[in-house]
Amino acid sequence: MTTSELERAKREGALEVLNKMRIVTLAQASMLAVNDTDAATRFNEIVSGLISVVEISYKESGE
Repeated sequence: MTTSELERAKREGALEVLNKMRIVTLAQASMLAVNDTDAATRFNEIVSGLISVVEISYKESGE
């Protein structure tokens, strides 16, 4: 495996982890919503925003 292929595989793996984190965040927000819907919404917005920022930086570093 060449260096560029390895870097591409790492980047794709990182993006896959970020997508799984979105699923986990949604599940956590759903559990939180049982007691406090507003807190669940804010939690989901904050974590999703952070994931998006990291995802964008990974995509930009690959170009």
